[in-house]
Amino acid sequence: MVYLQSFSFPTLLAIPQAKIYDLDNHSRVSKLEELESIRTYYDFFSQIRDKFEK
Repeated sequence: MVYLQSFSFPTLLAIPQAKIYDLDNHSRVSKLEELESIRTYYDFFSQIRDKFEK
C-alpha cells in the first residue's frame, strides 16, 4: 500500500466514507482535514493559487 499511497495518496483519501488510519497517531481513525500531510498540500497550493487561476 505504501507504493500506491505515494502516487495516489490525496485522491484515495478523498473517497467518501473511506476510513483513514493515521499511522503517525497510534493508528487512530482520522478525518482527511486532520492529517498533517493534507495540511502541507493545502498550504503549498494556497501559496501558488494565482498560478492556477486566470
